[in-house]
Parts: sequence; C-alpha cells; structure tokens
Amino acid sequence: MSEAAPELITRRRETTQRQQRILDLLFETGGASIDDLATRFAVSRMTIHRDADALVRQGLINKIHGGLTVRNRATATRSVSYRQSRAPHLKQAIITQAVARIVPEQVLVLDDSTTVAEMLPLLPARAPLTIITNAMGVIQTLSPYAGLKLICIGGEYSAPRNAFFGLVSEQGAQSLRANTMFLSTSVIHGATAFQNDQDVVMVKRALMGIA
Repeated sequence: MSEAAPELITRRRETTQRQQRILDLLFETGGASIDDLATRFAVSRMTIHRDADALVRQGLINKIHGGLTVRNRATATRSVSYRQSRAPHLKQAIITQAVARIVPEQVLVLDDSTTVAEMLPLLPARAPLTIITNAMGVIQTLSPYAGLKLICIGGEYSAPRNAFFGLVSEQGAQSLRANTMFLSTSVIHGATAFQNDQDVVMVKRALMGIA
C-alpha cells in the first residue's frame, strides 16, 4: 500500500461521516442551506455541494436553490449510508461474538446488512471460507483476498441497498447450501423479527433456507 493510501482512506471516511451527519441533520430539520452546512461542518461550499451530489445520486435528498431537503424518509432509512451510521458500538459488540463462531472451511451466507458489513475486515483471518451473498458491498470488500471463495446471487439491483433482490435472487439461492448465515433486521422483539421491505424479507428467507 502506498504512503498516500492511508490519507485517502481517512479522507473517504471523513467524507462518509460528514454525509451521514448531513443526512441526520436534514432528518431533524427537514432542510438546510448550503451556507449553513458549510459553516456547521467547517468546510467549503464546494465540499457541501459534492456531498449533496453524492446523496442525490443515492436518491436520499433534493438540491434546491441554495439548500437541501430530504427526498423520501422511507427510502433514506433503507439506504446503506444511513444504516451504517446507526449504533456503531453495538454493532462491534455483536460482530465480536459472531466472528468467534466462524471456523475455516465453512460456507457462510452474508446478507446486505450494515451489521454484517462490520464483520468483513475480520473474515480473511478465518480463511479459507466460501461466502454466499446478495450484497455487492460484500463482494467489493472481500474480492482482494485469495482465501475467500465468493458466490453472489443475482437479481434486481437496488442502488440504495447496494444489493440484489427479487425472484431471480430467491431462485439463485435455492441450489446452494451453507453452514451458517449471518443477517440482521430492523427490529427484534422476543422471538419475532420485523423487516418493513417485503423484497428484503423474501431474499432473507431464501438465504436462511439454505443454511
């Protein structure tokens, strides 16, 4: 890795965190001006415009003259960037327990959840592993590691979730088998799990069925 790479990684992390904070602020207030956001985050107006453009591409916000507004709260709460910002310390506690259950040679199923995404940097140390997933983020993160065999089920691509869903995904999973699946969901109450997106529910069920 070049000397510039750590600086690039740091800048990307700072950009992601700032975009998440902008989205949180828009959730609270409904809207904000470019000038106010630049002052609040101590960056240039051009930086805020670039952050806004990234959030617009994800379908999360609208850019209006001199300001930003939330486009669709339901879509925003399903997005990867929004979900990544939720309860990071609790996610770390969960994945510590989860990764301890993995042994080499296993076949794992990983869903598109951001809690599962926190596991990914720890998996190469458990190689060799075979990983089945519907999540592009899993493939993108783990593809550099030779000890990890990756199988991605296709389907209809969802940009906000950066993953595949639909009938093709469900059918693609049926011919596969795995030892263990790691997944998360919106709410767990007692023995009941709740997920408010039916397409996501169907793919999770299909993947659970092969583990």
